[in-house]
Amino acid sequence: MKEGAKSSIAEQSFFQPFLLPGEKVIWVGRPVRPRWVGADIWHWLISTFALLWLLPCGFASILIWQRVTRRGWEAALSHQGPFVALGVFTVLFVGITVWLIRRRVGRLRRTAYVLTDRRALKLDNREKLPASTSLDIVDRFDTHILADGSGDLVFGYANEYVFNDVGGLEWIKKPGLTFEDINDVPRVLSLAQEALAKLGFKPVS
Repeated sequence: MKEGAKSSIAEQSFFQPFLLPGEKVIWVGRPVRPRWVGADIWHWLISTFALLWLLPCGFASILIWQRVTRRGWEAALSHQGPFVALGVFTVLFVGITVWLIRRRVGRLRRTAYVLTDRRALKLDNREKLPASTSLDIVDRFDTHILADGSGDLVFGYANEYVFNDVGGLEWIKKPGLTFEDINDVPRVLSLAQEALAKLGFKPVS
């Protein structure tokens, strides 16, 4: 077995009960230096920013500016409602952002990854069973690589119906199982492609 991310004997044995008969582990790893913001929470941050800060605080700022231009700062400061709104919504936005970040980082610290000659597995130590995907059904690999070679490796995409902005339904490509914030993404990708080739399938990029 090839080592990955300084995998320990304990980590390897931890995954052993979840392996299929004859399945071989070729890489074990964990998230390194979990990023505060990743693709999994980015849209939540955008929504939070728009709904709990940009719109209400923008409206409050307009009210303050109107009072300033009409009556001056002294009159504007005598009405504290807009300023209170600015403070409240700013605190809400910061609080929700911190909660999302803490939840993401905590989840990644509980996560371990295994790449075998047949599957990719991801296990949260709070869950009884790992999430997994078979390499032979991966339509394509996708990577997000930082300058030091760390980053994300996505094992395929699935089509999913979602509601769009105008209330209709549309297909989107939802990322499948993802190894997040791992070391040496190109090497792990190469191992996955080699495993796929040994299964008799044409490697996908």
